[in-house]
Amino acid sequence: MTKYIPAGPEREKAVAQIREQEQDFNLWLIEQERKRMHNLSRDIPLHLRAANSIWPSCQLELDARRLELDKAIAACWMLMDELQYVAETLPADFNKFTKLALKIEELVNKIKALRKSDAKRFKQMEGK
Repeated sequence: MTKYIPAGPEREKAVAQIREQEQDFNLWLIEQERKRMHNLSRDIPLHLRAANSIWPSCQLELDARRLELDKAIAACWMLMDELQYVAETLPADFNKFTKLALKIEELVNKIKALRKSDAKRFKQMEGK
């Protein structure tokens, strides 16, 4: 970014200002991503809790429970996408992000297993 600035006493001042602006932007971006990931990670248990509060006695309730489980999975994938973005954008330890991604994937598999269990358990309700 500083190539176009001509040599001279003003160059160092301009370079310092550009570096400061860049640092401010990096700190702002980190804070924005932290907030975004915090919100996304809060959505997962909220949807799981909503799904677990529904004990289906009819197809409509079963569909509502399934929808909440689907929203929890969607929140997991959105969090994974955000982690991928951060890992590619910011200088960070990629191994930490990989561990988090594996834990999120494990959670997705557990939610899918719960949906499969629901399908078996409430099979007699389908079509009612």
